[in-house]
Amino acid sequence: MIILGVVAATFGAALETTLSAGYTIAQFFGWPWGKFRPPAQAARFHLLMIICLIIGIGVFYVNTDNYTPFLPFGWAGVFAGAAVVPASMGIPGAPPRRLLNK
Repeated sequence: MIILGVVAATFGAALETTLSAGYTIAQFFGWPWGKFRPPAQAARFHLLMIICLIIGIGVFYVNTDNYTPFLPFGWAGVFAGAAVVPASMGIPGAPPRRLLNK
C-alpha cells in the first residue's frame, strides 16, 4: 500500500507540474485562462493545457539509451562551448563606463 501511495503521489505531482505550465504560459501572454472559463472563451488556454499534458505523458516514452554518449568531450567540452558564445560576441570582462553612469 505504501508503494501504491508513493506512485499515486508522484503521478499527481507530475500531472500538477505539467498542467501548471499551461497556466504560466497563458498568464505570460495575457490570454484569458482558468478552469472555470468555458473552452469557447479560453480556447488557446485549453489547447495549451492539452499540449502540455501530451508532452508530459510523452516523457515516459523517451528512450534513455540514446543518451549514452551524452558528454563525449566531458565537462571540458561543455565549458569550452560555453566560452565560445561571449568570445564570439566580443563581450568584454567589465561593462563600459558609460553603461555604469545611467
